[in-house]
Amino acid sequence: REIVSHPGQRAFLFNEPGYTYEAAFEGSRSINCIIMTVWDQENHTSTAHVADEIGYVVQGAMIVTVNGVEYAMAAGDFIYVEANQNHSYRKTSAEDCISVWSYAVSPGHDTVEQYKKCLNDPNTG
Repeated sequence: REIVSHPGQRAFLFNEPGYTYEAAFEGSRSINCIIMTVWDQENHTSTAHVADEIGYVVQGAMIVTVNGVEYAMAAGDFIYVEANQNHSYRKTSAEDCISVWSYAVSPGHDTVEQYKKCLNDPNTG
């Protein structure tokens, strides 16, 4: 099993107009990580997840809204989003906003395929 993740070798969870989600690693692990790149300035909604997650902005800036409260974030900032919290994000910088999101695995969300299904089905959170 791989323990180093290189750009260009990661699986895309989403490759949409305006943003991408890449899985840092594939397969079942106790902690998973997503690299999110946003290049448009649209508001993007994320489903409320069954596990807590931590986000870290690597480059650029964005607003993360958690349960209606906006948090301005720039490179170097962390955010902690508790499980089952509605949240969204919008890039505010001229440059692309790159952030890394880590979360503890929960049953049904431990592989790339299961996570994609969760994000596409609001009933599975």
